[in-house]
Amino acid sequence: MTPAQFMALLTQQEQAAISTAALQSPSILAFLMMLGAGPSISINDARTVQAFSVMVSLKIMAQVRADTLMAAIKAASPATVAVVASSSAVAAPPQIDGSFWVTETYTVSDGTVWTYKSLYPPGADYRAIVAQRAAAMNANLIGAALS
Repeated sequence: MTPAQFMALLTQQEQAAISTAALQSPSILAFLMMLGAGPSISINDARTVQAFSVMVSLKIMAQVRADTLMAAIKAASPATVAVVASSSAVAAPPQIDGSFWVTETYTVSDGTVWTYKSLYPPGADYRAIVAQRAAAMNANLIGAALS
């Protein structure tokens, strides 16, 4: 579903309330930024689900209305499964004890990006660990899509 299609489903009152809530809620602001940046909205995107939860908690819309809108997004979404499209790891210089920080970045095919900083022991093969984590993330994403 495109952002324009989604916005067309909202009442003017809901649109105004969402815009106002974006000033107070980082979740709503992130959702609106996603609407402005992406070619589509996916119910598989955690930001979408979180934004709807916040909209219900702020009484912008009732849970029944949120469920109806999420069902419309799901029905309009392609049946593709999100997977980790790429992963990267950048190691920082070692600390005094030989351990080192690694910034890991995982980009999912739906545009979601996860970034983690992990402390590794001296001599750890962080590239192999990052590859294993990417495979585990894929298993979780595929499992979630099938359930």
